[in-house]
Amino acid sequence: MKILFAHIEGTPDNRVWYRQLADSAGAGLEVRPFCITIDPPGPRLSWPALDRLWRHRDPRLLELYGRLQEAADDCDVLLLYNGANLHPEFLPHLPTFNVYCCFDDPESSEGLSRPLAPAFDAVFHGNIASRFQYEHWGCRKLAWIPNLNPPMDLPRRDECARILEAERDVEIVFFGERESHWRRARLDALTAAFPQARCHGRGWPTGRLEDADLHALYRRARIGWNVHNSTGPINRRLYVLAAFGVLQICDNKTGLAPIFRLGEEIVGFDTIPEAIELTRHYLDHPDEARAIARRGCERFWRDYHPEAIWARVHEQLRAWGALRKREPGTSPPVPHRSPLTLARVAMDGIRPWLRRSRKTASMLRAEWRARHRTTAGFDDRFYRGVPFESYRENPGMPGINMAAVRLEEKGLLDWPDVLALNWAITSLIGDARRIVEIGSGTGPFAEFAARDPAREIHCFEADPFARAKAIELRSFPNVRYFESYENHLVGRYDLLVSVEVIEHVDEVQDYLELCSQLAPRAIYTTPNREQKHGRDHWGPPSYPPHVREFTPGELFWMLRLYYRSVRLFHLPDPHVPWLAPMTIATPGSPIVAECRDPHAPRLPELLEAAGATRQSRP
Repeated sequence: MKILFAHIEGTPDNRVWYRQLADSAGAGLEVRPFCITIDPPGPRLSWPALDRLWRHRDPRLLELYGRLQEAADDCDVLLLYNGANLHPEFLPHLPTFNVYCCFDDPESSEGLSRPLAPAFDAVFHGNIASRFQYEHWGCRKLAWIPNLNPPMDLPRRDECARILEAERDVEIVFFGERESHWRRARLDALTAAFPQARCHGRGWPTGRLEDADLHALYRRARIGWNVHNSTGPINRRLYVLAAFGVLQICDNKTGLAPIFRLGEEIVGFDTIPEAIELTRHYLDHPDEARAIARRGCERFWRDYHPEAIWARVHEQLRAWGALRKREPGTSPPVPHRSPLTLARVAMDGIRPWLRRSRKTASMLRAEWRARHRTTAGFDDRFYRGVPFESYRENPGMPGINMAAVRLEEKGLLDWPDVLALNWAITSLIGDARRIVEIGSGTGPFAEFAARDPAREIHCFEADPFARAKAIELRSFPNVRYFESYENHLVGRYDLLVSVEVIEHVDEVQDYLELCSQLAPRAIYTTPNREQKHGRDHWGPPSYPPHVREFTPGELFWMLRLYYRSVRLFHLPDPHVPWLAPMTIATPGSPIVAECRDPHAPRLPELLEAAGATRQSRP
């Protein structure tokens, strides 16, 4: 199989870097590097800049695409490794099976991967937590790929034993930008707790290190921190630290677990206080740290060195049936300017004026309505004895889950945003070991939470189809699924989780009284009614299985009746598993409530009535 390996050339050294990556492919693959940078070296083009150059038929871009077309003529697959600089409208002019590959942080996705990825035949996503975004965009052939690191950035395999046995006199190391506002506060908190840490890169007082000096430092380091901008893991540091035998303490614990075995090959955390506690522990227990680092190094040389990753790529391409789509020379030429193109370019110039005009007209209409609005008379329905409702609810549908309908109509067992939500709330688990989930559905929370083998999870789901799918697809040694509470609740748990359930519950008082006495902490999630329907919506919910829906304030004060402490979060992007704090006035959906310290227990009588309170989410 011949792969055209398209990449960005940001610096003069990048050409050698990508040439080494291409040369590291094993048998069965012929990988040909192709620089897709205009006038290299140079940065990648943002999506608006790329789209503008394409629509204006920029001669430099057309010349680059002409060379790309020629290079693709005798290749089977085009792999756009950096995810940029290739306009989706040019893809039909290529004879290859076109694969998009990007290692984007979610905060950059709108201007990088989202406009391009859906047009490709298949997608490799480097950020393991970004799967839900790509699914939401309509990408169906989708697979995760680890970061490639060329031999120049790694020790030699035959050095592994010597590296692992070497004396390590540097306690902690971090190499990466401090200037990034996304993570600067977290890095500063870590370095404040451990001022002896050796930190290098842009924004640190010590500045950057040359590659040789960095590699020498890694050989001496006991612990290496890995902190991402947001979701992940995604960076090359994840694999380089393992290759050099450094004990890695890495964030994004849920995403980390499928890559390295938690507690055996790597150490994961979700919050900085956890990272501080773990760093102290492994500084005090150097033998444990060295054993984990050794297993992490062995895992790297087994699964994540360049040849192993290319083998993974080759296997996935064959599974996708990645064959060239047509023979060389049959693709149409690069399009030139046409009257339609010129018209589109002309429209570019007047669009800002049209937007300003529409905005001004809208403001004038609103002002006119306010000036001419008449004051209505008093509403006298109460005095006339006319019935009225303050809120309208739907009838309850206990034990009903819509998974079967979703699977039949949409081909999806779970919506991507629901998967992202379940992933996100795992960062709230903390040190909980015995977890109960009420209304577990098809088991996405259990799948993500069970990646830490120290946890034991009991899942209750009344709908037989959803429960059967969870058992079929998401069974793990530390997860058990049940239909009902009777004879299965084991008393007190460390944590209760109930995802998108409370809006389905008819007798919400009985439900919350039971849940609040099963564990000292609880996580509830629900859609934000105001975000979904607007401020004036007073029911019933448009989705019939929902009995009622809540605003952040309504949910907060209702939960405060059962818990002494309630904190609210939301997902700023519903397809990105990242939690942001919210107040009762913050827009955002879904709402995530973390509750602590329930009020006085009434567990015995509640367990007797548990059969009447069984509910499940759709």
